[in-house]
Amino acid sequence: MIGALAEVMDGAPSAIWLLSFGAGIGLAALVAVRRNRWLVIPFALLAVFALIELTVEIRDPYLRPAIIREAGSGYVAIGWLAGLLPLTGCILGWVANSRGRRRAGTKPAMENAALEFRDSVLAGLELSGGACVLSLGPGTVHRSAGRPGIDPGEGWTQDLEIRMDGATVRGPAPRLPARISDGELAVDDSGPGHLVPVPFRAEQRVVLKLVTVEEGAAIEIEGGAIEIKPVGEAKQVEAFAGRPDATPPS
Repeated sequence: MIGALAEVMDGAPSAIWLLSFGAGIGLAALVAVRRNRWLVIPFALLAVFALIELTVEIRDPYLRPAIIREAGSGYVAIGWLAGLLPLTGCILGWVANSRGRRRAGTKPAMENAALEFRDSVLAGLELSGGACVLSLGPGTVHRSAGRPGIDPGEGWTQDLEIRMDGATVRGPAPRLPARISDGELAVDDSGPGHLVPVPFRAEQRVVLKLVTVEEGAAIEIEGGAIEIKPVGEAKQVEAFAGRPDATPPS
């Protein structure tokens, strides 16, 4: 028994091998769990297995004294370190994944939205009691933390309702639904122009001009007030790289 204990280190792995093996599993666990937190389950099981296997000899009450005599207490410390590294990788990966999810949830909201008439679809146009109600289905809406339709942001589709009171319609009525090739809104002979904030309301003289792809002719609607409001759910279509040459909505 004494001879066996004296030669216990002959078949034992070196401290460098133990440390490299534990660090390799720990690094793999860190990278994998950071990308996908559910991978913590298989890697946690692997970490427990590695901890048991890498410390099986140094936990043995008969072998540990012989190991300390032959390799020193440092070997025992490295053995425990190597065994704990995979579990540490799982924990650090989980923490990094959680922080990333929190940052994603608190990224700057696309608070500002603007309607661009071009590429929107005019789905309805009704005159009733001096009011003109237009339905865009869908409308092209830009969202950005800065200036929508100008600064980088996101492109969305959204049904919208445009109501103009005291309205007068000039020009040929388009066949509906009709895709809009160009359009602009003037309030007291000024902006907002081609990009209109959403929602939007003005109780002043307003003129809305729309040109449809099929007709090619402009329909002009003049009124004493306007309200533009979204209807239903919006749908994200694409990322918007920005267009600094566009005219910002006022």
